[in-house]
Amino acid sequence: MGRIEQCDHGGPTVASLESLSSGDSAGIVEGSRDDLATIIYTSGTTGMSKGVMLTHGNILANGEDALNALTLNDRDMTLSHLPIAHSFERTAGYYTVMMGGGTIAFAESLGQIASNLPRSTTDRRC
Repeated sequence: MGRIEQCDHGGPTVASLESLSSGDSAGIVEGSRDDLATIIYTSGTTGMSKGVMLTHGNILANGEDALNALTLNDRDMTLSHLPIAHSFERTAGYYTVMMGGGTIAFAESLGQIASNLPRSTTDRRC
């Protein structure tokens, strides 16, 4: 493995990406729909903040059901405006669109949605 150097003044450890990735690769591990994919934390507006554990199967089921209801394909483009960490944005905004083969455009800001919308429909990949 590459060398990681400690700063002389007792500061933080500094390492290059190259030195950290020069060892043996971890290899590919087969996953399952039952494996934990993410933990989404609630804001706590109705009490204590909570973490919701979602499996790959939870996310895939949402995406598959959405694709059954919609006709998304590689010719579709969506304009994303919710925060990427938002659970609805994750599922509907990009997992489902990617599963359908579509393209995702990201709004510059809430105030720019109207001006971003025409560009997102014309700046398409073919």
